[in-house]
Amino acid sequence: MRARSYRTAAGAAVAAVLALLAASSAFAVTITNYTPTTDFVPAESNNCVGTMIQINGTGFVNDGGTPSVMFNGTPAVNVTVGSDVVIYAQVPAGATPGAITITTPRGTATAATQYNITPCASHGGPANLGLVAAATPAKAVVTGFVPAKGRAGTTVTISGKNLTGATAVRIGTTKLHFTVVSASKITATVTAAVKTGKVSVTVPSGTIVTTSVFHKL
Repeated sequence: MRARSYRTAAGAAVAAVLALLAASSAFAVTITNYTPTTDFVPAESNNCVGTMIQINGTGFVNDGGTPSVMFNGTPAVNVTVGSDVVIYAQVPAGATPGAITITTPRGTATAATQYNITPCASHGGPANLGLVAAATPAKAVVTGFVPAKGRAGTTVTISGKNLTGATAVRIGTTKLHFTVVSASKITATVTAAVKTGKVSVTVPSGTIVTTSVFHKL
């Protein structure tokens, strides 16, 4: 009878340990993919803006602490956690080709695919990546945005001209995560902190504010 109780207690202890291990692994950080996938431009003072990357995965919030994002061992800049499954980071100065890693208190995840580096436009890279300090930048114009209202998580598409060098997008005073799709299109994600307000896009020549208001639901 006593031996059976020992076996029962031991079995319960093993089950508890296995449950803890399962819970721990469930929250371990992972990287599923990232966009864009290649041709990253490192930041360069008074010249080029580092490419902004959206990294998808898990554990960016639930793992606890502040995630550390690295581009081949060089710390990323402007790291923003969008949710437990999305994180945004900008390619820093001095970044070299390699792998993206994210470290949380529960471990380190490494992206399965490696990226390459494209030189800043002043060093022979693509001119459409935009200069921070061009001598006479083309005038940027915002013609509108859709939808006119939405909840947190809504993707807002901003239309215009010469938007390639955009460095910030806001609704009211709240900064949004954004992607410059082309010179005429920017997409941005509404965050929980956003309140009803006008949409603005900051470019090297200044900030453009829309006359229309985005209504937060």
